[in-house]
Formats: sequence, structure tokens, C-alpha cells
Amino acid sequence: MIHHTRTGTALAICCAAGAAFAQPAELLTNGGFESGDLTAWVSVPDEGAVTEGRSEPDCGYMNPHTPFAGRYFFSCAVGDGTPPGTAFVRIRQAVDITAEPLIALGNSFVIASCRVSGATGCNGIPSDDLARVTVEHRRDGDTGDLLQVSVSDALDPAPGAWRPLEVREPLADGADTLIYEFEGELDAGFASIDLGVDDTSLRLCHADLNGDLVVNTQDVLQLLNLYQSRDPRIDFNLDGQINTSDILVYLNLWQSRC
Repeated sequence: MIHHTRTGTALAICCAAGAAFAQPAELLTNGGFESGDLTAWVSVPDEGAVTEGRSEPDCGYMNPHTPFAGRYFFSCAVGDGTPPGTAFVRIRQAVDITAEPLIALGNSFVIASCRVSGATGCNGIPSDDLARVTVEHRRDGDTGDLLQVSVSDALDPAPGAWRPLEVREPLADGADTLIYEFEGELDAGFASIDLGVDDTSLRLCHADLNGDLVVNTQDVLQLLNLYQSRDPRIDFNLDGQINTSDILVYLNLWQSRC
């Protein structure tokens, strides 16, 4: 029998979690646009383009002019095919999550993120274009019932750097499809949405047991509470029983912070 206090037990469990645990699966295909095109994505409207980094940028292109990672990024700019005055450029990707069995436990939340760069227009004035990430939670496929929409804050990225953009929300009950969308919105005083996006990501996190959208030692404390009551929400190996095997599976999830 273990004679730790509950907090001591939680710390012992955390310390026992080694470094060789699997990372949460990336749900998006071609999230860094390294195919050199929009494979797996849909552009709505059909504007913008996947672009290579440039050492000598033309007027109106993104700044910085190198991708956040890899060789390519997605550009909303006029110079990359968006007609002047276009109000919005959106790229979308639908993901079937029915192969994620742990969503049945009701602990899952969605993390959708990307990196965004701003630009300075041809007149030398930084534009105030806005970027957002949206996730639709749907049942019965990508045209099925809309259960929930998760929307990030609007970001006006400064020129010269790639800024992080993220939204986290609990997964809607009954959702079997997620639709990730990046949106660039035109600053009314400009003709071009001078935004670049790279490193898009969509993940499901199953280890948030206290519902605060963060995975930390507080969740391990909650695990101990739920284990004592044999709560079915911690049947992480999905065998219909609550035992130490579930704790081992949970440690994999906790170590990856998802």
C-alpha cells in the first residue's frame, strides 16, 4: 500500500513519467504546406497561394519573407494571386475524428494553432489586417450538424516576425468531424491582405481531467480522486474496468501534455 499524501502521490506519479512517451497526433495533413501546394486544403474563395521564402521580397509581400519552418508558407497577398480588395481569404481542412476512441470519455479538448506574419504595404505603412483561427465541431461529417464553433482572438501580427495564434475549447459532445479554418481579413484602408500563415496545427487533448484546458499536476490530483471513486471517465484503456493499467495509459497522455 502507498502511504503518500495525495499531493505526494501526484508528485510521485509525475516524476515517474519518463521522456519516452508518444506525442499527441497531429490531425491536419500538410499543415506546414511542405507539399508546395494546398494539398488537403480548400481555399475559400480560391485565392492566395502556397509560396516559397524570398530573400528579395517584392512590394506588398509578407515580412519576414522566410517561412516559420520548412520551405513554404501560405500567402494571402495580392502578389500571390489574391485580387485587390478581397475582403477575406480562408483556407479550410475537414478532419474525421472517429478514429479517436478516447473522445468517448468526455475529457477531450481541441487545440488549434498556427503562426502568422504581418507585412508592410507598398506605401511603407504596416497594414492592420486581422488573422483568426476557427474550428467547427460537427456531427455526421463535414456537412452535418454544426454543434459548436471555437474562434480565436483576432490577431494583428506585427511585420517582421511570426506570431503564435491559438484557440482551445472542449470538444463538443457527439462531434465526429472538426473543420479547421484560417482566415485573413482585409484592413479597410489597404488593397491587399498582407498576411502569411505557417505551421498550422490541430490536436485533441484527452488528459484534462479538471476541465481548465491545461494539463498539469492538478489533473493528476483529479486522477487520484476519480480513481478512488472508480469513475468511468478514467477508463483510458477502454476495457470497462478502472485499475492501474488506466493510470499507465494516462501517464502517456499527461507526459505529452495531451
